[in-house]
Amino acid sequence: MAKFLLLLLTLYLVWTIFFRSARPRRRDGGREQNLPPPPERMVACAHCGVFVPESEAVPGEAPGQFFCSEAHRRQAVRPEGKG
Repeated sequence: MAKFLLLLLTLYLVWTIFFRSARPRRRDGGREQNLPPPPERMVACAHCGVFVPESEAVPGEAPGQFFCSEAHRRQAVRPEGKG
């Protein structure tokens, strides 16, 4: 009985080694390919209307208000010609 189990173990090892080396390996380690990031929402500057990614926009005082730069945010708070 022990010889039979030893034979089965040997066959199993040979089988796994053979098919593991015969299977094509992925160079990235089996991970998915590097996909581009998902598209980001664009928001318009409340001062000049230029569209910028939401992650780069400067938030305004009102909800949903965005600016393309800190300078435009300050100009919207304090209009030009005053102060």
